[in-house]
Amino acid sequence: LDEEDHLQEQLETLPYIIRCAYPQMNQQIQGLLNPLAVEFRNLISQGSDRENLARVEGNLAWLIYIIGAILGGRLHMCSSTESENLDGDLASSVLQLQDIHNQRLPNLKPTEHSIHLERAFLSFTFQFRHVYVGDKSGVGSLILTRISENLNIQGAEQLMEHVVRKIITNLNYWSDPGVIKQTLEIF
Repeated sequence: LDEEDHLQEQLETLPYIIRCAYPQMNQQIQGLLNPLAVEFRNLISQGSDRENLARVEGNLAWLIYIIGAILGGRLHMCSSTESENLDGDLASSVLQLQDIHNQRLPNLKPTEHSIHLERAFLSFTFQFRHVYVGDKSGVGSLILTRISENLNIQGAEQLMEHVVRKIITNLNYWSDPGVIKQTLEIF
């Protein structure tokens, strides 16, 4: 996670591999992500087990980078109703985790692992915005419908507001130069 160029190189090939058997791979990813999300919520609410929190942040960072790569790779692949619904489920899960993470930022003392997690969220946000939100997207509304069902976010405008809030939140709470640079690169 420390070597951004090497990480991006590895992530570029994943969408092609994962989308070959996307329903099964999506199920595997959700099977890893969901228990980590529950553990992340619990550790944040307890606030005392820094060692386990660091482990969970590291594991979540990897999964979120992978999910961002999958969504970003969507432009290069054929899409179907099923794959867009699966994309919507993955995006919904990450957006929920991102909101939980953002809520703790006012009191967060950044660690190596929390910075990795934040950078993973930013990578996801960049990929997601590039493919699904904004004037460059050009993708149908299936994923938006799925996110609406899962998170009660209505339409592309509210998703864009979510992205803009992420940028504002980061500029308010982060001082890490890498996080600030990556935040500003979302657009």
